[in-house]
Parts: sequence; structure tokens; C-alpha cells
Amino acid sequence: MCGIIGTINWHPSPNIEDITRATNAIAHRGPDDAGYWIDTNVALGFRRLSIIDLSVAGRQPMPNEDKTLRLVFNGEIYNYLAQRKALIQRGHVFRSHTDSECVLHGYEEWGGRIVEQLRGMFAFALWDQRNRTLTLARDRLGIKPLYYYWDGRRFAFASEIKALITLPQIDLTTDDSALWDYLTYLYIPCPKTIYEHIRQVPPGFTVTYQAGEQPQLAQYWDIHDWGAPVQCTDYSTLPEWSTAVKAVHNKLCEAVEMHLLADVPVGLLLSGGLDSSTVTALATAAASTPLKTFSIGFDVDEHTELPYARKVASHFRTEHFDRICSSGSLEESLQRMLELYDQPFADSSGIPTLAVSELAATQVK
Repeated sequence: MCGIIGTINWHPSPNIEDITRATNAIAHRGPDDAGYWIDTNVALGFRRLSIIDLSVAGRQPMPNEDKTLRLVFNGEIYNYLAQRKALIQRGHVFRSHTDSECVLHGYEEWGGRIVEQLRGMFAFALWDQRNRTLTLARDRLGIKPLYYYWDGRRFAFASEIKALITLPQIDLTTDDSALWDYLTYLYIPCPKTIYEHIRQVPPGFTVTYQAGEQPQLAQYWDIHDWGAPVQCTDYSTLPEWSTAVKAVHNKLCEAVEMHLLADVPVGLLLSGGLDSSTVTALATAAASTPLKTFSIGFDVDEHTELPYARKVASHFRTEHFDRICSSGSLEESLQRMLELYDQPFADSSGIPTLAVSELAATQVK
């Protein structure tokens, strides 16, 4: 997890203090390093969590060879080795072993269509000095967050709203329709936020912006492109059922193996349910070293799943860590959630999710 922030056409133009303050607001996303780049009416900031290529060659904002492009990138590209090979064959020269550099060279080769080539979870911003255009992109399912601010004159983006609200002269007028949505659904649906001038980049979309013009949204992927699902309650009647099972198994194995690609130790969040137990089974089979698993339980027996998680961890011989969430720790957890969540959110799953993430962070990235 990394953090990105940037402003375009901001008045008054942001200085290093402004962009540093905004970037520091999301320092928890990237404790390993920080980087900044400021040009005429353009500012970019970055917080790094080093996962692939831990060297200084992976520092961001990352330029291309002639410094006409600048990239800030959050996420991981799982097919970057294949992309790297293809780009080298086309004459591109790499100076790092990062997956983010593939986005830079891919943009040089394919322009905005680079997003169609990427398989992974990502949110990135790319500044093209040649035509003074900013391109934002978010992965297909919206795993990585990305927000942008537009008040008709000034534009900014960030991984989290808390970075945007540090900027000078920002308009934080409440979006009344978003408040209505929250009271109806207990969360604020994309692309809205609680603020009228701050929006989410929708999953599978890009946003392009040139100073003085309206931001342009474009969808590059939609889940419905996969075709209509099969409507069937008795799956045994499907033709070639064993073939379908094998296909799903192979895809799961492929996806899990790609997610294990890292230059640092990898861990797993394990609830003991079907999904996380399946991932644990496939990951331990594919990993070359023992994996660490992390679970959260409760001090009320009928609500805890720790016995199941521990059985799975024991069966697959993972190094297991777990923690109990008690009613006594609730107040502290709620206060921490108020600091982390940038807008109304009423799903109680946020508390154990925060707890298991904090537990995992003590051992792995």
C-alpha cells in the first residue's frame, strides 16, 4: 500500500510545505519513503511502502528517460514481468525492477490504453509534460482507492480524502444527496463522497484533466463484459461439470500465485471461512517458504471464528497469529476509525478489519 497526492492549476500554487503536509496526512500508507515533485502549477507527492525492488530506483514521483512523464503509483501489477519483457523487446530501457516503471514505458508505447494491459490492483496518476495532461486510473474492481477534487477551476487527487482537505482554500461543502444516500444505505456509494466537490474515480475508469477544462471520465472495463452468468440452481446438470471445476481451480491457483510475487515476506488474513481457507490452501502450496496467517476473534463465543482459523492454520502449517477484540477495546478502536475513515461509514466490520490489519502489520507488509 502506498499513498499518492497531486494538484493541478491550484491557486495559489502549492509550495513544498503544502504538498508535504498533504502527503504526510497519508504517511500510514507508506512509511518507507516520501517523494515530491513540483513544476509550474503542478505538484506531486508520494508515500512508499516498498514491496518490489526495495532500492532507491523505485522512488517516486518516477520520471521516464527524458523526464517528459512523471508517475505516482499505488498498488501492484501482477503481470509486470510479462509486460516488462514485451516492452524491452520493443526497445524500452528499464533502470529498475519495479512494476511501476512498466506503467511509464507502457504509457509511452500505448498511451492511455496502457490500463487495458495491466492485471493487478492499482491507482495511479501520470503527468504528461508534453501536452500538460494528467491521467488518473483505478483498477477494474476498485481495490485501490482514488479521489479527485474539482470545483470548476482547481483540480487535485489523492489516495485518501484526508490528504485533500489539508490543501489551502479547498471547498468542503457537504453533498446533501450523499448524506441522504448514507442514511439510506449506511455508506456513500461511488462516485459520491460526503463532499460536493470531491468524487471517487469509479472502478474501471480513467480521468484525464487539462488545466481550465472539465475532467473527462472514460470507462475501460465493465464486469458485464464477461457475459451473463449462468442461471442454474442444480450445478450438477451443467455440461462438463468437472471441466468447469478444473477451470475455476486453475484460475484460483494462478491468481493466488501471482499475488505472492514480492521482495518482502507475505502474509494472509485468515478468518477460517471458505474464501480465506481456500486462499491459504493454495498459497501454502505455491509458496517456497512458510507463510504467516492472521486472525481476529471476539470474547463472545458465539461470535468468534478463531477455532476454525486455528484449525486451518494448523493443517497448512502456517505461522499463525491471532488477537481477541473485546468490548473493552471498542472505544479505542472507534477513535482510531474516526481518524482513518474520511466520511460516514456504518459497517461494524470495520472494527475487526482494522484490528487484523494492525496485527498483520507487526509482522508483514
